[in-house]
Amino acid sequence: LSTAAELAETQKEIVEERKTRTRQQIGIVIIIFLVFLAAVTLMNFFLLNDIIAIGAQSSSAASQFGGEPVEGSVIELIFFHGAIIQGLLSGVTAGYIRTGEYKPGIKYSLVFASVAMLVWTVTRGVFG
Repeated sequence: LSTAAELAETQKEIVEERKTRTRQQIGIVIIIFLVFLAAVTLMNFFLLNDIIAIGAQSSSAASQFGGEPVEGSVIELIFFHGAIIQGLLSGVTAGYIRTGEYKPGIKYSLVFASVAMLVWTVTRGVFG
């Protein structure tokens, strides 16, 4: 009887330790997503205009090699889609880490993608 009690206690400790480790890993996934979102947002709203201005000055050099300048709206769209894709994949990863299955990651994906859309919409409204 004491062996069964020790086994149950050990099993309970293992489950608690796994929960603690998975919480830490999910926290890391969330932080990585937020850092990526911040970096892409900052690049889009603060660096993109400078890059376009530099590109306009050197567009004659690009045309010599057969290249064409890329419009800022295209780059902004690529950044936006990158943030959404990062959110979706981070959500699937977080769900898999937590449960060992991909299906529960859908709710994380929806939350992360919604956060990305909300941040993008707000910053676009503010910095427009």
